[in-house]
Amino acid sequence: MKSDKNFTIKDIQEGIDKKEFTAKEIFEHYTRKIGHKNDELRAYLSVFTFQDNQNKGPLAGVPAAIKDNMLIDGTVTTAGSKILSNYTAAYDATAIKKLKDAGVEFLGKTNLDAFAMGTSTENSAFGPTKNPLDPTRVPGGSSGGSAAAVAGVRYWGIDQATCELLWGSWA
Repeated sequence: MKSDKNFTIKDIQEGIDKKEFTAKEIFEHYTRKIGHKNDELRAYLSVFTFQDNQNKGPLAGVPAAIKDNMLIDGTVTTAGSKILSNYTAAYDATAIKKLKDAGVEFLGKTNLDAFAMGTSTENSAFGPTKNPLDPTRVPGGSSGGSAAAVAGVRYWGIDQATCELLWGSWA
């Protein structure tokens, strides 16, 4: 896929259904975007490889970012703290299981204040997250990595505190 386009969930679903691109191509489209910005923004603590979720639910093939205090079986979950830097999740959080059942492809885990106990995402053990609209500022909140990821690459993410979908638009 050779495009700078940013896609909505509907665009992704229609593109996959019409075979304009595959779930893997859309996933790689977004991981390339992450690769161009993450060193500067520190929105992601980890970026995953494509897993080809075989579930054909309502979000089949749609990529999403997950805050790094939500457990995804077999992945490192740090909660923004060095204390957990080697902790590997032994199971999926309920929200993750439901997203997997819906067919979501996880792009990676986003930065946060250690144990989500902060208001600016400046207190992650892995460095502060920068605001993609103005890197001299913080994105705010303990979910700043998710906010910066959404604002920085236009897709959606999920935050554990509210479990609400976050939408972004930024070029």
